[in-house]
Amino acid sequence: MTAAFVANVAAYSLQLGVVAAVAAGVTWAYPIRNPQRAHRFWQRLLVVAMALPLMALWSPDPTPDGPAMVIASVASSSGETGPFVAKGLTLAAQVLAAGAVARLAWLIVGMAAVRRYVRRAVPVDVAPTRGSAATASVPGLAVCLSADVRSPVTVGVVRPVVLLPVSWTDLDDESARAILLHETLHVQRRDWLRVCVEEAWCALLWFHPGARLLVTRLDTAREMLVDQHVVSALGDWRAYARTLMAFSDTAGPTPHPAASLIRPRHLQQRIQALSQEANMTRPEGRWTAGVAIAVVAAVTAGTVWAMPMPGGASAGPSVRTSQDPVFDIGNGVSSPRLTHEVKPVYTQAARDAKIQGQVWLSVVVKKDGTVGDVQVRQSLDTEFGLDDAAVAAMRQWRFEPARRDGEPVAVRVTVEMSFTLKD
Repeated sequence: MTAAFVANVAAYSLQLGVVAAVAAGVTWAYPIRNPQRAHRFWQRLLVVAMALPLMALWSPDPTPDGPAMVIASVASSSGETGPFVAKGLTLAAQVLAAGAVARLAWLIVGMAAVRRYVRRAVPVDVAPTRGSAATASVPGLAVCLSADVRSPVTVGVVRPVVLLPVSWTDLDDESARAILLHETLHVQRRDWLRVCVEEAWCALLWFHPGARLLVTRLDTAREMLVDQHVVSALGDWRAYARTLMAFSDTAGPTPHPAASLIRPRHLQQRIQALSQEANMTRPEGRWTAGVAIAVVAAVTAGTVWAMPMPGGASAGPSVRTSQDPVFDIGNGVSSPRLTHEVKPVYTQAARDAKIQGQVWLSVVVKKDGTVGDVQVRQSLDTEFGLDDAAVAAMRQWRFEPARRDGEPVAVRVTVEMSFTLKD
C-alpha cells in the first residue's frame, strides 16, 4: 500500500500543479476583473482541484512508463537497491502523513486561539449611524472589539461573531458602517466555514504550493465580491477604498497560530480592484472569464487523461472497468504468451520476518499485451509489503495477447508470485 499511496500523491500533485499553474498564467494574461466572475471561476476551480482524485474513476489506466506508475512499480525493482527503494517510499509516505497531521494539529490550535480571542473580546453596542441595521439582519450576531486582531474578521457559523479592531471606534460613521456591512455579508455567506475547509485542504497538501495558490486566489476573489456588494449598497467606491486603506496602513501580521484563519485579507489588491472594476466594461469581463474557463477546463481534462492516478494499484478490486470485454481462456480463446517478466523483490521488513510463500493474483491481460486490472486472490503478506511487491511487479509484465477468431482480446488469468528466502 505504501508504493500505491506515494504514487497516488505524486499523480495528484502533478495534476494539481499543472492546473494551478495554467490557471495562474491564464488569469495573468487575461485578468478577470469582475469580482463575481472571478469568484465563480476560482471557486469552481478549487472544487475541481479537490475532486481530481475522484476523476481517476473515469481516467484511463496508467501507462507503465507514466510518472505515477514508475513510482508504484519501482518498489519491485530487482537487485540490491530494492530494499532501499522500499525504505525510501516508506519514508516519503511517513513524511507526507506526518506533515499533514502536524499542519492539521496547528490548524486546531489556531481554532482554539480564535476561541480565546472571542472570549477576550468586548461586546459593543452599535449605533444606528454606524451599522446597527446591518447587524440586526443576522439573528444572533455578536459584534465585539478585540485587541487581538488588526483588521475586521468574522468567525463562527452557528453563533457568528464579528471581531473588530479597537481602531474601528476611531472611524467616522460612514466608514464604520461600511466595515460592519462587509463583515455582516461574510456571516450571511457562511464564509467562515469555507475558510476552515480550505485551510484544512491546504493542511493535507502542506507540501504543494499549488493548493495555497488556489486558496489565496479564491480568498482574494471572495473579499472583492463582498467589497462589490458593499459599494453597491453605499454608492461610493472611493470612500470605501479610503476606509480599506486606513486598515492597510495599520495591518500587521496576526499572531500565530491563528494567522491562517485571521489575517488582513489582501487589502492592497482589493483597493486596486475597486478602481479597475469600476472602469471595466461588461463585455470585456465576460470575454476574459470565458477564455479563462475554456482554457483551464481543457487543460484540466487533458491533465487528468495524460497523468492518471494509479488508484488502488497495490491490491484489492479495481475501481475501473475496461472498455473491452474480458474473456476466459478456452472456447476458442487462446492463452496469452509471456514475453517480459519482472521478478518481485523482498522488502527488508519481510526478510527480517522470514516470510515466504506465494501470492496468487487475478490479472487482466489486455488486448495490447499490457496488464490491466490486478487483484490479490490469495494474500501472503499485507503488513510488510510482499502483496504490494507482487502486484507492482505484475504490472510490468508483457504478453503476446490472447486471441479469439484471430483477433487480440483481453483475458483474465491467474498468476502465482513466489517469495523464497535463499541462504
